[in-house]
Amino acid sequence: MKISVSMITLNEEKNIERALSSCCFADEIVIVDGGSTDRTLDILKAYDKVVLIQRPWENHFGRQRQVSLDHCTGDWVIRLDTDEAFSMEFEKKIRSLLSSAPADVVGYRIRQCNLVGNEKFYSKTYDDHEKIARIWRNLPGIRWEGHIHEILVGLSTKGPMVPWDVYVVHYGFLDKKRYWEKGVYYSTIPESGFNGPDRLYHREYDIQPRPARSAVISEESADAPPGIAIVMGPELVDRELLHYEALSDKFNITCYSSSGPGIDGTQAKPPVVKLPAGTVNPDFMEGLEFELFDKDIICSADISRAYTYQAVAAKVKFDKKVVALEWGNIPFAFEENEIVCQIKKFNRKFVDVFVAGTKRAKDTLLLEGV
Repeated sequence: MKISVSMITLNEEKNIERALSSCCFADEIVIVDGGSTDRTLDILKAYDKVVLIQRPWENHFGRQRQVSLDHCTGDWVIRLDTDEAFSMEFEKKIRSLLSSAPADVVGYRIRQCNLVGNEKFYSKTYDDHEKIARIWRNLPGIRWEGHIHEILVGLSTKGPMVPWDVYVVHYGFLDKKRYWEKGVYYSTIPESGFNGPDRLYHREYDIQPRPARSAVISEESADAPPGIAIVMGPELVDRELLHYEALSDKFNITCYSSSGPGIDGTQAKPPVVKLPAGTVNPDFMEGLEFELFDKDIICSADISRAYTYQAVAAKVKFDKKVVALEWGNIPFAFEENEIVCQIKKFNRKFVDVFVAGTKRAKDTLLLEGV
């Protein structure tokens, strides 16, 4: 049994080695390059299994994929994008799966792990079996169509496509800005269900720790300074940024504000990200969870605030550390409001470190049971 991996490339020097290193199971890797001008071709030529076809890029993904498919000589074809890599589980089990595949099965659909922010987290929203076959028998009459978001035509008429519960890992959205920009683009499509880019751009993504089964053998953890988030909502002001500026060279600090008037944008560092305030509660910051999931330490203030509740909720969900700066000097303040009471109880329970701004603030925290 011979297995072909089908790929296309164009200036992918940053990604291609990771993708190729996850294809040790393959007998051949058929790659159509569209005219790379970086180190992509040099990297490809160093791999004995790579069958390289050079064809000018015509802004048409389907045509490039079809050329690759036409040159595949294996009994089975497996597609892979350059910003993807197969999980170790996939690599370990693929040959056993295909060698014992029922005669009537023509293809398999697998799961995609879309990493977001860093390699520890992914978007659970898209954790489902792909609609297009990832693996299929190399049969006549199968072809690629479409210049973008291309589809595989002719396979479904030849037999069943079976879901296989393993992962391919997608690294294309590790840059959170790029991930959100895609969301902004989708908001321009009437059928998306979003009225405007702002609503989609700041929506709460279902970010979760990635499944252990999605581990890729080529991944290495890079040494990076700790990521610190300063969450102050509308209370963040320019003079407060001066306290953090000296630490910006040692730590990766980002400050988060909402609708407050105290930020004029002239402070060079640390950077300030402004998020929309909630429509019901102005202390709530839309999109905050998406900003916090890949931070190591979250610093907030005032345990009665909704944004502190959001910070603590992110700590609980993603196993972070939360520091709360407290200036309040009236024990059990605002707790006649049931919602505020519940927010304060939750925050008191899960905040890791409290920093009292005054002795009276310390006494207040102690009276409240901290």
